[in-house]
Amino acid sequence: LRDEHTTHNDLALMDNVVETYSGLAEKVLQSFVFAHQTWSFEYLMKVDADTFVRLGALVGALREIDHPRLYWGFLDGRAKPIRKGKWRESDWLLCDRYLPYQLGGGYVLAADLVTFLATNARLFKRYKNEDVSVGAWLAGLDVKYVHDPRFDTEFRSRGCSNSYLVTHKKSPAEMLALYSHLTTSSHLCQKEFRSRSSYIYDWSVQPSECCTRTNSSRVP
Repeated sequence: LRDEHTTHNDLALMDNVVETYSGLAEKVLQSFVFAHQTWSFEYLMKVDADTFVRLGALVGALREIDHPRLYWGFLDGRAKPIRKGKWRESDWLLCDRYLPYQLGGGYVLAADLVTFLATNARLFKRYKNEDVSVGAWLAGLDVKYVHDPRFDTEFRSRGCSNSYLVTHKKSPAEMLALYSHLTTSSHLCQKEFRSRSSYIYDWSVQPSECCTRTNSSRVP
C-alpha cells in the first residue's frame, strides 16, 4: 500500500483507524475528518471497494442538483434494526426503524456536511452500521436529501442499466468488463437487465412506507 501511495499518491493511509467490521462507523467518520483537514473540495463521495462509478456522468448530473447541503444517493427510510446475530445493532435505541440514510455502496456529501461531521466527530454515537450512523448524525440538519435510482447501491445489485451512475457489488472482472464496454461503446452495459425492482422514494408518507418497489422500466 505504501509503495502504491509513493508511486501514485492516491491513497489516504490513516494510522488511527483499525480495520474491523465493528469499527466501520469510526473508519468512515475519520475519513471525513482526514478529507476535511487535507483537501479543499465542494463534494465528497463515499463508495465501497466493489463499486463502479461513471465519474463523468456523475459530475454532469451533480451540476444539475448542486446544493450546499446535498446528501445524494439511494435512500432508505423503512429499515428495521437487526437485533440478532453477527450484525445485530444493540445500541440503536432512537426508534423502531433506522432514520433515513443513503445506502453505502455510494453516496455524495456536500462539503458543508463533511465539515459538520469532521468538526463534531467526538460527539457522535458510533453505531455498528456506518451508513446508518451517517444518516443519524445528519438527521437534525437542514439537509437536501436526494434519492436517485441511478445509484445501484443496495446490498445486491439490481442488474445493469445504461442510466446507472453508480453500481455496487461488482467483482474485479465485472468492473473491468464495465469499464471496457463503457470506453468502447459509451454504454455501461453489454446488455441491460433487471434482477430486482427499484423504487422512487415517496416523501408524502411516513418513512416506514417510503419505498415501494415498482416494475416500471422507467425507474432504473
